[in-house]
Amino acid sequence: MEVRTKVISEEAQTELMRLHRAVLPIVYPVAFFERMRTGINVVVALLYKRDSTTNTCTLVAFATARVESRHELPRTKQERFAYIMTLGVHPTMHRMGYGTVALQVSYLRK
Repeated sequence: MEVRTKVISEEAQTELMRLHRAVLPIVYPVAFFERMRTGINVVVALLYKRDSTTNTCTLVAFATARVESRHELPRTKQERFAYIMTLGVHPTMHRMGYGTVALQVSYLRK
């Protein structure tokens, strides 16, 4: 498994929308996904699995989180909190640890 940090491309956004629809009972508006591409107050972890025979990558898991700061604290002690918005794993990849890794990556990026 390879973990990389990068801006979400339009292609990745389309893949993310497709996997969201496949694993979650709620259909999110396109604006939800476009906000993720800005990277402002949002953390997204996308996990891909590489097929060694075809050398292609397939999106298998995701975690999205909203990041907020507690402004009532003095600036030197401000804390950042991440709230999980969505989490999903492709049905064929359940119980392989992908969801755990997606959560860990999104937490580390906050």
